[in-house]
Amino acid sequence: LRNHLHADMMHDALRADVLMALRATDPAAGVTFAEVNGDLAEHAKAFRDDLTSNRTLAVDPKAKAALEAVEAPLASYIAAAESVVAMAETDAAAAEAATPDFMNQFEALEGAMEAASETIATSARAEAERATREAVIAQALMVGMLALGVVFAGALILVARRSLVAPILDVTRALERLARGDLAVEPPH
Repeated sequence: LRNHLHADMMHDALRADVLMALRATDPAAGVTFAEVNGDLAEHAKAFRDDLTSNRTLAVDPKAKAALEAVEAPLASYIAAAESVVAMAETDAAAAEAATPDFMNQFEALEGAMEAASETIATSARAEAERATREAVIAQALMVGMLALGVVFAGALILVARRSLVAPILDVTRALERLARGDLAVEPPH
């Protein structure tokens, strides 16, 4: 989910890069194509990295399907952003003419990205709920094992007292009586 939300931010950042490229055509704007190209390269790389990472991280079939549904349009969107920025550097009028189509791609992907985000979030919530249930079960098992351990330790103490400690105490009492001179003592055990 985090990767997808970051990719969604890069989706917005690429739009900003295209708009800044259009501003860079005016030298008075104070925006250079070097800055725009640097930002575009950084945002496109982050976007692609997020898409690659999401491919490997998604385990829920619905989340995988949602990511796959937006993957090709997103790749096309990145390519379109790179194309418009490259055009702006050499032919401002062509870049301006290509911008409405690019913005249509942006708007179409906005909804698709939001739908994918919701699917991934639903999957993440279900996974969190499953993990919570498993944690409760694990805690119950630990408490049960602890209780079983306490019962076993108590039983071990009782058995040890009866089979080891009690006979030793009986022998000790008999020896104390013998030490006091009571020769009528029967040796126990």
